[in-house]
Amino acid sequence: MTWLGIFNVAKWNENEQWDSLLNSVDAKEQERIKRFRFRIDAKRSLAGLTLAKEYLTKEHRDNFKIARTEENRPYCQFTNERDFICDFNVSHSGDYVAMGMLKSSTQRGKVLGVDIEQVQLRGNTKLADFLQDMESCFTKLEWNIILSPYTTTHGNSLTNMDAIANAYTRHEVLSRFFLFWTLKESFIKAIGIGVGFELQKAEFRFSGEPWTAEAELYVRGSRCWDWQFKSFVIKDQGTSDHIMSVAVGPIDDENVSPNVRSSLSSGTRPSSMQYDTTISSTYLILDAPNVQ
Repeated sequence: MTWLGIFNVAKWNENEQWDSLLNSVDAKEQERIKRFRFRIDAKRSLAGLTLAKEYLTKEHRDNFKIARTEENRPYCQFTNERDFICDFNVSHSGDYVAMGMLKSSTQRGKVLGVDIEQVQLRGNTKLADFLQDMESCFTKLEWNIILSPYTTTHGNSLTNMDAIANAYTRHEVLSRFFLFWTLKESFIKAIGIGVGFELQKAEFRFSGEPWTAEAELYVRGSRCWDWQFKSFVIKDQGTSDHIMSVAVGPIDDENVSPNVRSSLSSGTRPSSMQYDTTISSTYLILDAPNVQ
């Protein structure tokens, strides 16, 4: 079963732990964290990295280190031979850090992607302007689903959207936008391609309402039957909603980066052991990170 957890970084007073936590990660990660312009971004990144290390250590002790592929995707680099594939992924946005972990067999290896986004526009950005700026990210079918709470009542023109749509409609449109965004990002993070993957090549469809029906992935028009997705709406009093999506798919999928495939498979031996790789229907609320 895929393990999922979230941590509210906004409620974490990290000052007393900062130096010790920063020193607990390797030099390259320290430099990467120090390059963030804003403290909150560094805080999210350090929390995600140290939480991943903490929970991976519970499972695998000290037999690994966190490394990165050429595309900057993090993965577990093990120091001893093993008969399984272990993948993890971390994401952060707004008040939350999200993390997922997955163990799969060497015969049917899986990759994992996690993305979380706060359902909120930055500054004084108008919703219509934001959506128009992001037009190239989604297919026509995806946009129809995203905009349907508005277009079914007000038509296809977004010109006066911010003036005539009520708060509920605007929130529902923005929530659907981030649902599709996190689904695409979770897939892209799982395959480890990064900015090299064109967003419109991956299209998500639903057989029913987006919040209740299963997300179906199509890449270049073909259904990807071996991929599974799950999305969560995280509500917390005093803050805007966050949406988290999780992707799990085969390591030998043609879209997976060769660097990811070789990194996760390195040091493994054949085994008939089987693991449950379905995505958990719940997530854990994590405590603040500790120094290992």
